[in-house]
Amino acid sequence: MKKLLFPLFSLILSLNISVIAQTPVNDNCSNASELIVGQEFISSYIIGDNSNCTASGELPIPSCSQFGNGQDIWFHVTVPESGSLIIETAYNNGIDDTAISIYEGNCGELSEISCDDDSGNNFMSLITVSDRIPGETILVRVFEYQNNNFGTFLIAAYDPSLASCDFPTDLNAYIMSETDVFLTWEDHANATSWEIQVLHEGEIPNQSGTLIYENYHNVSDLINGENYQFYVRAICEGGDYSNWSSGFSFQMSFPINNAPINALPISCGTTVSGDTTYATIAEEVEDCDEFPNNPTTSPDVWYSWVGNGDFVSLSTCNQASFDTSIGIYTGEPGSLLCHSATDDSSGCSIYTTTHEFFSTLDELYYIRVYGYNYNSVGTFDLTMNCSSSCVPPSEITATIIDANTTELSWNLGNSGTSCNVEWEISGFVQGEGNLVSNITETTFPITNLTEFQAYEFYIQSNCEDETGDWIGPIPWVQASNIIAMQENVFSTCERSLFTDSGGVTNNYFNGEEPVLILFPDDPSQKLQIEFLSFDCGNEGNYGDFLAIYDGQDDSYELLVSSTNVGNDGMLATFKATNEQGALTFIFDANMENTHAGWTGVLSCYSTVSNTDNTIDSFKLYPNPVISTLNLEAQQPINWVEIYNILGEKILSVTPNSNHLQLDINNIPTGSYILKTGVGSLIGVYTFVKK
Repeated sequence: MKKLLFPLFSLILSLNISVIAQTPVNDNCSNASELIVGQEFISSYIIGDNSNCTASGELPIPSCSQFGNGQDIWFHVTVPESGSLIIETAYNNGIDDTAISIYEGNCGELSEISCDDDSGNNFMSLITVSDRIPGETILVRVFEYQNNNFGTFLIAAYDPSLASCDFPTDLNAYIMSETDVFLTWEDHANATSWEIQVLHEGEIPNQSGTLIYENYHNVSDLINGENYQFYVRAICEGGDYSNWSSGFSFQMSFPINNAPINALPISCGTTVSGDTTYATIAEEVEDCDEFPNNPTTSPDVWYSWVGNGDFVSLSTCNQASFDTSIGIYTGEPGSLLCHSATDDSSGCSIYTTTHEFFSTLDELYYIRVYGYNYNSVGTFDLTMNCSSSCVPPSEITATIIDANTTELSWNLGNSGTSCNVEWEISGFVQGEGNLVSNITETTFPITNLTEFQAYEFYIQSNCEDETGDWIGPIPWVQASNIIAMQENVFSTCERSLFTDSGGVTNNYFNGEEPVLILFPDDPSQKLQIEFLSFDCGNEGNYGDFLAIYDGQDDSYELLVSSTNVGNDGMLATFKATNEQGALTFIFDANMENTHAGWTGVLSCYSTVSNTDNTIDSFKLYPNPVISTLNLEAQQPINWVEIYNILGEKILSVTPNSNHLQLDINNIPTGSYILKTGVGSLIGVYTFVKK
């Protein structure tokens, strides 16, 4: 028996080798397989396979791609009456990078018509042939890029003009549940029926599908979270078929937390992402009658949280694609009671929302995120923050009283007895600022501030048994006169803070395109703007932008555009040089997101006169000066500016002091103009630096 094993094994091995080594039927030009011209790819394709193919040696070799060692397989097709056709390959879980060369003539005497490498989907091939002789035979050579991979592929020859029945368009998929989808399309052929097929994304479409008699269809037993495509074609009177429509892709993305009973847990200090696009309405939820702007006629998703006694903030503010509402419910699914709700919140774009409430220890809360109406759906991020039940102050404002004083104000609420305030120049580290504790009033003045300086403050409530969380930083710029970007024309030379439409603390508004034209109110002066901060989003050719022109409209010279120089390039001083001394500001805010905008000091400068304009009791000495210039006045000196003889400002300070020593060691020798503001007076002086 053992003697029989070796011959039998050898026979099996030889048989296997024979199967493995078998070359394709269409390995040579003379044995090319036929392609029948159809009206589209899906219904016309056949399966090709270059496994074990050899080099046919036919000349000329292909003029495209990389032919490698010349291994190829062959097809032939007859040109239809139209004289046009398309030859295309597609992926079939085998080779994924083909090339096609097509020829006229006979095997051994070929002439190349065209060659293509990657004009099809991904790295597959497609050649469009036109103006050929009907009935002519075209030979098709298919090879793999570099000829180092082998396997199956799809190939078809088709002529879309052969279709006498128009194919469906406007395909759509409506997710109905975790497993069901409702498919629709638009009929253009007065079709009597349709064929439809639903496949996992990436699967090869079949050449026929499921027959149905309405231009809609419900499909069940799909898998939530997976990607699909569906195809449809019309069947017209007489039995003619349209081409298959392009595959429509959709994801079974039905939210699992579409009902209170399936609410997902959320916790303090976290952000969760959600989507109501395919959600339905929780019909068992009661209307919040005391919150009329929060209807229950919108698709919703649900989260749950067990109260810990904290003050809770839930927010989609500026982080949702649709008009959101947030509702809080207590009780059991099926009989939930509305606790509180919020629709739109101040400072939140596209009507997004922040909802706040006091939680009760161990109370189970159901959190509902939904839209303003049935059509308000989309994606969102929901952020949950929890803080001490010592309620933070609200209605916090910083009001500029004069050039050097700002008054802070707030509402303490019911639980607070006093407040702590810490303030300093913008960017300071909390704990290193000016701290004032136990302020029992609801206002607090801050004095001796520097004009046009950016500041910020933190504020905290003190309650009977505990201290609340710090709120901040809350910014402001010390400016008694503020000009916001607007559609307007007026004259001014008053030193002012120039901001975007959102002011110092808020973003500018989306969709605005204001033009602001400013003239100096003194004919001997010209306007200038010195930017302190600037942020209009992306730089380069994308993003909102501010442009400044040296004149009374945009026909004058462009001084600067944030499109050209970016945010950092705007942090400079730009001066009017035109005869009127005017500046034109044009702002375009049409991108999806808004940004902080800008702050800057708007003022006028003179063309420099050698005539002094003095202020009584003001002293400037020594003159000439070598290193230190002393200034004295009976009232505080608000500001000082030094110009060279070209009118260029080389130094600017805001001392707010009766006595000032200026270190001018680093300026070149020569004559200079010093301008200063003391009270409501402006003085102009000349001095010489040795």
